[in-house]
Amino acid sequence: MEPRWCFVVLAWSALHIGPLLARSVPYGDLMTVGEGFNTFLGKGVKHGAVQFSSVKAAPPENGIPKTSASNTLTSRETNNFQGLSVEMFDVDLDSYFIAPDPKMFDEPMYKRNEDNQNGINHRVAHVKRNAAASCPAEIDASVEFISDYESYLKVLDVSASATISGYDQTASASSSYLDKSRFASNTLTYMAIINIKKQINTGEEFAFNTNLYSNSSFAKTFGDRWIRGFQMGAKLVARISLTAKERSNQEELKATAEASLAFWGVSGQVNTAVTSSMEKLNKQAHVKVDIFYQGEIGKQLQGQSASTSGDQQPAQQVFANAKSWADLFLTEACKHNYKYQALLDEYPNVKGFPENQAVLDYSTAEKVSYRVLSELVKISELAQVLRKSKVLNQADGDQILWDELAIVEACKTWVQNTAATPNNGTETAKELIKLFDTAFYAKWRPRLVSMPYARPRVER
Repeated sequence: MEPRWCFVVLAWSALHIGPLLARSVPYGDLMTVGEGFNTFLGKGVKHGAVQFSSVKAAPPENGIPKTSASNTLTSRETNNFQGLSVEMFDVDLDSYFIAPDPKMFDEPMYKRNEDNQNGINHRVAHVKRNAAASCPAEIDASVEFISDYESYLKVLDVSASATISGYDQTASASSSYLDKSRFASNTLTYMAIINIKKQINTGEEFAFNTNLYSNSSFAKTFGDRWIRGFQMGAKLVARISLTAKERSNQEELKATAEASLAFWGVSGQVNTAVTSSMEKLNKQAHVKVDIFYQGEIGKQLQGQSASTSGDQQPAQQVFANAKSWADLFLTEACKHNYKYQALLDEYPNVKGFPENQAVLDYSTAEKVSYRVLSELVKISELAQVLRKSKVLNQADGDQILWDELAIVEACKTWVQNTAATPNNGTETAKELIKLFDTAFYAKWRPRLVSMPYARPRVER
């Protein structure tokens, strides 16, 4: 599975809240049942790590894509490579571009195993139902308000460490969904998600492959999980961005937005109360909806308009378009036969696994990696802001590119070293963050103050 997969076209994934029988990761064509998997690197490591008694009949070929590009989540945008936002008209660049403090990794969340979902303030709406009896499936629709960048990435099911591993100037750094500056602006972000999951046949009997086992090379050969099976179905998400008009009260804007989003995942006409909320929202904010999908709906959407923005259309029309896509997606539920997730299980759960074999624990390292990615994205944002301004000459423009690439390579090295020794990940991340300051911020941030609009220009 190529690391680039998740940041070329992956722009979202449903977040499952609560305990799971198996951890899930985006599907890749080269994945196989029983394959060992390294969750920190986001890739398979050994085919046949776990053996199973029988191979079930594969789903019909009709409707199942044969290439990774077809199996991945696809944006409705024609060009998947959209640069990070550099306009930032309502972002105070002076306060936004501050060198990170290594002491941030002394916080308790980086020292013990605990979930951090503080940025997911609340689930606005949730609808759960079963599809028709002829098509046994679970349909889950939800709307979530997201208030910080790290939580946003987790809702998108983005692996921070895997993203860093493949981060470069043509993929990660130019993927619009990695834009962090939206969380330093007046824009409110909601994620409206529909998940369709087909029932999974779990009749196989699994056993650890002792023929491949060696205690000294276990971590490198087997990873920390193994692929138990694949989830069939499809996903649809709408990323809703609300930018306040004039001096709208944010709490009032949130209340209006959440009342307007009550239509998500519900069949039938929008009721009068929801319509009234949409009309009110249209007066309070500019509304933009980005649609991403995987499944049969792609055929129906071909040839339709690629963008939906409140700058050209009223909020009512923007949401009406989003609802039409959601309704179509639900109508095609029985046709969604895509493998879109690999389900991972723990080694101690499999028969024949050596009792004394330790398995690497990446739980703390994963938390650290989200912060590292967050700060790396800011490096790319600052580099792009300066390159696209008139404060750098040609030589400076070339040098800032090389300095950015040096930071990227240092982050990639940190990921590889942490994958081998996760217990050292926090301390080595502190040294990495110091490099962000000495090798980049100290050199380039002073050039920011010479820009004509270092502080935001916001029309009120």
